[in-house]
Amino acid sequence: MRQTAAQFPPDVRDEIIIDIEDVETEIQKPENERNKTRLKKRLMAIIATAIAIATPIAGMTDFANNAIDLSNKLGIEISLPSAK
Repeated sequence: MRQTAAQFPPDVRDEIIIDIEDVETEIQKPENERNKTRLKKRLMAIIATAIAIATPIAGMTDFANNAIDLSNKLGIEISLPSAK
């Protein structure tokens, strides 16, 4: 999770790393000493952040695919730039 979080924008990355650290701290404890409420809260924050970041990306992918489909339907050949 840390490797993925490292790719996030700095303001988001800093917040999510705190959540990840809290989860790591809790899961290192014996199971009967874990604060499940804290774990749930931190995991929900991580999931919410992932959804907030992924939703626009999925939307842009759909947008690009629609443009590609339209170009194909119109018989216009498009050379896509390579991803770096």
